[in-house]
Amino acid sequence: TIWSGAPLSFEGEFYSWPESGFLPAPSKPIPLIVGGHSDAALRRAAQHGDGWAVVTGRGQGSGLAGAKARIEFVQEMRAEAGTIERHFDFLFQNLLWFSDETNPKMPFTGPPKAIAQALKEAEAMGVTMVDLLVFGPGPVIVETAERFASEVLPLL
Repeated sequence: TIWSGAPLSFEGEFYSWPESGFLPAPSKPIPLIVGGHSDAALRRAAQHGDGWAVVTGRGQGSGLAGAKARIEFVQEMRAEAGTIERHFDFLFQNLLWFSDETNPKMPFTGPPKAIAQALKEAEAMGVTMVDLLVFGPGPVIVETAERFASEVLPLL
C-alpha cells in the first residue's frame, strides 16, 4: 500500500498518480474511519472500514436514539460480512454547545449535566471516540473548552 514506505504508482480509469510514497512509514496501520449515512455507506464501513463516523444531527442517525439504531445496523452488516471480530470504532461527531435548553437531535448541546449524560449514553451504546465541534472566534472556542473541562469532565 501507499503507507508501506515503498514508492508506488497507480493507473486507473478515474484516478492515477506517478510514483510516490509517504515517509516515514506508519509504525502500525492507519485506521480507515468511513463516513456517510446511507445504508450503502454503512455497508462499506462494515465491510472495509475500521470504524464509522456518526454525525448525530443528520440523516437516519439523528439524535442518540437514531444513532443507536444505525450502530446496530452496522453491527448486523459486520456480522454478515464476517468482520464482527475485528476491532471497529464508532466515532461521534457533533456540536458542543452550552445552553439552558437541550435538543434531542443535537445531544451534546445543553447544560453540563445533560451533555455528560449524553456522553455516557453514547459510550453505553458502543461509541469509542467523540469529536466535539466548537464554532466561533478563538475566545469562544477556548471558553467552551475550559467550561467542558471544568463542568462536564468531572461528571464523567
